[in-house]
Amino acid sequence: MKFIVLSDLHMTRPGELLAGLDPALRLELAIDRINAAHGDADLVVLAGDLTDRARTAAYEALRGALGRLVPPWTATLGNHDNREVYGRIFGAGSLDGNGFAQSAHHVGGEVVLVLDSLEKGPGSGGWGLASGRLCGLRLDWLRGELGLAAGRPVHVVLHHPALQVSALPDAYLLEDPREFLEILDGYPDIRGVTAGHIHMATTTLRRGIPYHTIAGGHATTREEFGPHGARVRLEGPGQMAVVISDAEHTVVHFDNYVDHHPVIAE
Repeated sequence: MKFIVLSDLHMTRPGELLAGLDPALRLELAIDRINAAHGDADLVVLAGDLTDRARTAAYEALRGALGRLVPPWTATLGNHDNREVYGRIFGAGSLDGNGFAQSAHHVGGEVVLVLDSLEKGPGSGGWGLASGRLCGLRLDWLRGELGLAAGRPVHVVLHHPALQVSALPDAYLLEDPREFLEILDGYPDIRGVTAGHIHMATTTLRRGIPYHTIAGGHATTREEFGPHGARVRLEGPGQMAVVISDAEHTVVHFDNYVDHHPVIAE
């Protein structure tokens, strides 16, 4: 089984740059890479911050671009998104019965669970709080889908990371993740939890479960270590996670579809 995770596309209105970058062009490069190298993927998951300011034109541009994507795709939302606008542009089937962008995908004997961690409220952009939340309804949905998974390997994707990964504590992660973590701890075969939001590639191992974050599609954050720690914002790379899994093991490749390193000739 193979699936792709894209995150933090931050789509804008057509022709509009964001921090000097063109989100639409970077998405086109991601789609080109997926179609050429990962056309055999069972699923592509868009892990939130689909747009930067949740404008209708940005969602329409995203929908148009995704028409070129060869593998099937699904999406969840991040703090820069608007659930109401997203649902209107992508249709009623884009939200579950409780109105969340959540979905379960049974592929090749494994299960990909996509969770919606957007919490409505005043934030830095879009529609939501910068921090994420999984309310009782969303956690009950997770419990139910894990029950249906019946011990099969499970992969979880959401926008907000559940764990601190930085020497500089991040206040805008998943709020009070204890119940979420306890649910995952109680399942026999969680292969990985992949998130975006922090625009940085990291891997954390907690109680035998790997938790990944990816740099995503727009600007990248780099941790500056040392006595005067800081975070630096960079132009790239544009990065996707490529998850390849079977009964015995799972591997995650951090595939940079925007990368300015030249190829070294043999």
